Amino acid sequence: MAHGYISSKGALEVEDVGNQVCDELVLRSLLQYVPDTNKTILIMHDLVHDLAESIMENKIPGVQVQRKVTSASNSKIRQVNLRKKLIAFPTSNQREMDMSFILNNFLRLRILDASMTGKNELSSAISHLKHLRHLNLSGTEIRTLPDSLCCLWNLHVLNLDECNKLEALPKKMRDLINLRHLYLENCQSLTEMPSKVGELTCLKTLSRFIVGRDRGNRLEELQYLNLGGKLELHHLQRVESTMDAKKANLAEKKNLRHLKLYWELYSNQENIDEEVLEALEPYPNLETLLIKGFRGRCFPIWMSNSTMKKVVRIDISFCESFMHLPRLGELPLLKTLLLSNVKVEYIIEIEEEVVQRNTLISVQQFPSLESLYLWGLPNFKGLSKEQVMRSTEAFPNLEELDIGWFSSLALPPLSTSLKKLKNLKCGSLNLASLSKLETLTDLTVHFTNTCKCIAVETLQSLANLKKLEIWEADERSLPEDGMRALKSLTSLSINYCRKLMGCLPQGWLRHLTALEELDIFQCDGVVELPDEVRYLKFLTKVELKSLPKMVYLPKALQHLSSSLQLLSLNDLPQMSSLPEWLGDFTSLEELTISECPKVTSLPTRIRGMTNLQFILVMECSELERRFVTMEGNSGDSRPDLGWWFYGNRSTRFRCTSLPVAAIHLSRSLPSSSRALIGCTQLIEFITAAALGFVTELELAARDLG
Repeated sequence: MAHGYISSKGALEVEDVGNQVCDELVLRSLLQYVPDTNKTILIMHDLVHDLAESIMENKIPGVQVQRKVTSASNSKIRQVNLRKKLIAFPTSNQREMDMSFILNNFLRLRILDASMTGKNELSSAISHLKHLRHLNLSGTEIRTLPDSLCCLWNLHVLNLDECNKLEALPKKMRDLINLRHLYLENCQSLTEMPSKVGELTCLKTLSRFIVGRDRGNRLEELQYLNLGGKLELHHLQRVESTMDAKKANLAEKKNLRHLKLYWELYSNQENIDEEVLEALEPYPNLETLLIKGFRGRCFPIWMSNSTMKKVVRIDISFCESFMHLPRLGELPLLKTLLLSNVKVEYIIEIEEEVVQRNTLISVQQFPSLESLYLWGLPNFKGLSKEQVMRSTEAFPNLEELDIGWFSSLALPPLSTSLKKLKNLKCGSLNLASLSKLETLTDLTVHFTNTCKCIAVETLQSLANLKKLEIWEADERSLPEDGMRALKSLTSLSINYCRKLMGCLPQGWLRHLTALEELDIFQCDGVVELPDEVRYLKFLTKVELKSLPKMVYLPKALQHLSSSLQLLSLNDLPQMSSLPEWLGDFTSLEELTISECPKVTSLPTRIRGMTNLQFILVMECSELERRFVTMEGNSGDSRPDLGWWFYGNRSTRFRCTSLPVAAIHLSRSLPSSSRALIGCTQLIEFITAAALGFVTELELAARDLG
């Protein structure tokens, strides 16, 4: 589109034609969709990529054509990616290129991608790019945009997603008469819209609109815009009347798929939220709906009728006035429901008059629901009333249930219908009220003061459990007779168990013979692991984090020398050294040492880690102090920060430009693996013969936070 290769055809918009072209290319296996991503992304098909690579590189891997851009060829450049330093067409890499060079030389540019570059301003020289059609500034630090941007009359796409510091848009945005897509997702600092956005009649996407009180900033600006995709409406408490809300004309926007409606929390404005929400009824093609801060006592009728027939996700949060949900259980395609900080008592209810007539409901409730999240519901009593559950089936396809840490919630009426439940997050008392949990594979339990133990019978019913995560447990929480049944458990995470002292309780680990991952986090009194770790023959990953009293690496870990592949030590303020027996871990591939300020050195026997591929060391002050005082180059004030050993020879390297240094040593090293060391404050990296297996060492300052 940006290059002008696609145009509208009859009643089809240019985007529709583009979609048809993409569908055809996928059908012919020239393109393919990237699997397992939240966004729709198309890439060159693997087979076509391999063919093109073999032709372009003449079957010599790693060879790339480099072209030097001259002033004579500047006029041919149509596309630039600033972050990757790439230009097209023809395609080449320009490592010295910056924004100033682009704005003053590539005057016929069609596409400028400056996303994720950290830029905090955009030069007014952007107006030089009169032919620009696509400008991507997403993920930058920009606070304002120059008024000269509004001179780009050919601009079709302006992407400002994730510009969370952006405070204002140019006042004359309405001059961008050809603008079709304005992306503003997660622009949290944006407080108002430029006046008369409604004059951008070509606009197809406006992902964020902030309602204002003045004429030119109200919802009526959306009336004649044929918007599609995503739309967020913020500050709806500023809408003064139902008529103003109706002027948004959402009911006619057939291409709208995702709608988010926000009212300012704790607003003192007159409450007409019910009337406003009623007037914002969308066209029946909607797929997701989010409502936040709504102060009405009742939801509109359209939330229970055919308007929502295609909806697959609903989020309702911080709506503290309503007591009853609309009849969401009858929505045929609803897959995800999230309720947060609302005062409902039940998810499924029936009207009082129906109960009095003793009329039973026969419609299956929530037939497609797969995920249900219930957070911060102070009045919640259960998923349904008993008289409803006696008359109908509910949640037949529910796979994930997250009901927070409700201390008094009991769910016995529904326990027999959760036939496909795989992932459960709940409080210990909630778990005690459930039965028939054979289908569970993931369980997260938060122990409350009223229920500190999981019943043996409950644990014995979890024969298929793969992942168990516990919070605020004590030594009674996991009885050994119950733990014997968890033969399929592969991951155990122990968090915030501050009443555990010394060693983990006996019986917690002994019978977990399939365990592969063990994480211990914020357990203030834990200093040791039980010797029964010896029975965990398949344990490959151990992470110890935020254990303030742990002085030494647990001796029981010695039993894992031939199986452990990943060891992470994070925020262990009292740990003073690492044991020499750590060098016996011949299977270890990754080692992380972070925020261990008293650790002074790595074991000298670390050369025994013959499979080590990755080491990360960060924020370890004693290590830094030790290696900063190492003998450095006498002619340079900067000290040596580490050593690289390969066989019987050593290559000493020195970082001379921290914190942005990157050192590549791949030419002098074997070609079997790679190590990456990245930290906000480079401390130390020292290994021995084991690191002869590493082909590339990168020392790069980076923010990992």
